[in-house]
Amino acid sequence: MSTTPLTHESYERIKKDILTGIIPSGSVLSERALAERYQLSRTPLRVALSALESEGVIERLAQGTALVRHVSLEQFFDIVEMRRVLEVETASRAARYPITSELAELEELLRARDERSFEVFWNEDTRFHTGVARAARMPMTLRILSRLRETARRCTIVHSFENFSDRLNEHLAVITAIRDHDPEAARSAMESHFDGVRARYLNSLTNG
Repeated sequence: MSTTPLTHESYERIKKDILTGIIPSGSVLSERALAERYQLSRTPLRVALSALESEGVIERLAQGTALVRHVSLEQFFDIVEMRRVLEVETASRAARYPITSELAELEELLRARDERSFEVFWNEDTRFHTGVARAARMPMTLRILSRLRETARRCTIVHSFENFSDRLNEHLAVITAIRDHDPEAARSAMESHFDGVRARYLNSLTNG
């Protein structure tokens, strides 16, 4: 993608609105409407849309119409399983190094037990998972993880919770194991976290 400031800003603004649901899955993207909405000329807009298409965020129909790709439940649970395999090993490896200041700061924040909106929780969740990958010195894993999380966020089920206490406790358990330099405990805590993630989403489908 072009690295001009305007093109990058266009890309980031449109992508953020898609990820946060302001532009919902399945929406048809009119270049004219987007140009008016974001006050953009056609060139940076088209480059931004092309980048989003290459990432699988949007797709083109046969007649050239662009729309936001829907993330199915099957895709979502596939992502959860892929992340489980990846992040269990990442947590184990992170415990072999001294705890980073990033995770130590997040640990204090998680212990505060304040109520959280979805957006606040999602930002903390991002800090946790990317922080563990950075603590493990695994930059390639970090890039893969970021892409998987972006895709998962577009699934409507992700926004179905208001209480995040279980997940915060699970995050704390992983960080504690990393602080204690206990790779097996870190591995087990991350496995338990993803077991909990899957169980909560399945339960929400059953009781929704």
